Amino acid sequence: MEQIIHVLRAIGIDFVLIISGCSGAVSLLTSKKNTAMNWKEKASIFLAGGLSANYLTPLVIHLTNLSDDYRAGFGFLIGYSGLKTVEFLIKKMHDRVDGNSNKNIEDEK
Repeated sequence: MEQIIHVLRAIGIDFVLIISGCSGAVSLLTSKKNTAMNWKEKASIFLAGGLSANYLTPLVIHLTNLSDDYRAGFGFLIGYSGLKTVEFLIKKMHDRVDGNSNKNIEDEK
């Protein structure tokens, strides 16, 4: 069992973030009424919530300059919001890259 935990940690799995993200996904699934999702769709939302929280929470904490004390809370929110968080972060990164590109072009003039 210890070997499995070691391997999971080596690939970046943080159990607190996985649990908080999956909890957020469960909250999302239970708050959606009258949706006809099969078990595979629900399982994929559950898994995506946990994995999104696991890998995106450290990025969000870093970008917002917040304390690690907020990790579980952000993990829950990211798990709840699902792919909307991914879309938001990609847009922010594009904005940052575009802003730097425009700044470099102006510097060259």
